[in-house]
Amino acid sequence: MQLDHDYADVPNTNTTTLSEYKQSVVTYIAGFVVRMVCRKIHCPECQLALVGNDYNPLAGTIGCQFLGLKDRGGLVKPSPCVVNICQETEKCFSRMHAVLGGQLPLTRSIVSAITHTVLSTMGSKCFATLQEHMFDSTVDNYHVFNLIKCIAHCYSTIRMHHLAKQKTFVVNGANVRKQLSEQILFKHQ
Repeated sequence: MQLDHDYADVPNTNTTTLSEYKQSVVTYIAGFVVRMVCRKIHCPECQLALVGNDYNPLAGTIGCQFLGLKDRGGLVKPSPCVVNICQETEKCFSRMHAVLGGQLPLTRSIVSAITHTVLSTMGSKCFATLQEHMFDSTVDNYHVFNLIKCIAHCYSTIRMHHLAKQKTFVVNGANVRKQLSEQILFKHQ
């Protein structure tokens, strides 16, 4: 049995960089994370910091190229800070898989532990455009930290749903009703 949140202390040995495939997927998912966070955060300046602008520093990266291929006019392009936070969260999930041997975590506070790890890693490295906005908020309601926690929480929730769906597929097997619906209906099953 693993001790509570042992994966958070595992050094970044082989997960310091993500593969090009993972970078592309994380950038794509980061756009959906921006949509989720915009529903939760109501500060207009913070919402503006989440979305990439016309001058996109992500241009030339593999993730931006993938977004260009997938975009048909409706994709939200995340800011570089959102992509960095999502990539750091993905690295935490990779470390968790390495420690747990591919099994699902057995604790309920896994999302909050990953969120805390990402916040401690990315705390002062993101959202430089919101440094002046810091003076508009109270000490206990620092918007940059709230954004980082919300982004990491939303990404972790998406990943946990994906892991649960994979585990359900392994346990139940393929869904034959969708492929064999006529045969199942004719046999009254």
